[in-house]
Amino acid sequence: MADVANLSHLLDLRVFSNKIVALWAVIESVMGLKNASDIAVTCGSSGGVVFGGADYSLAIGTAMDWDALFHARTTLATEARVANGSLMDVP
Repeated sequence: MADVANLSHLLDLRVFSNKIVALWAVIESVMGLKNASDIAVTCGSSGGVVFGGADYSLAIGTAMDWDALFHARTTLATEARVANGSLMDVP
């Protein structure tokens, strides 16, 4: 619950301070990927999403190689672009 309260507070600051606050969310779970669209929209054009590939590969039980993470990468790239945000991928 603390994370949700912190996020709500940050979002309130973005609206009421009239300042651009870059918000970056790390997506490293199946639920995170499932909610990638909402997450990317929340981060907006001043921020974006960061793909936590190591934790994600552990969550889905695969090696951390290109083929195993291709679906997640393309999903995140698409959702970030639709939200006019950015994506940072694992090296």
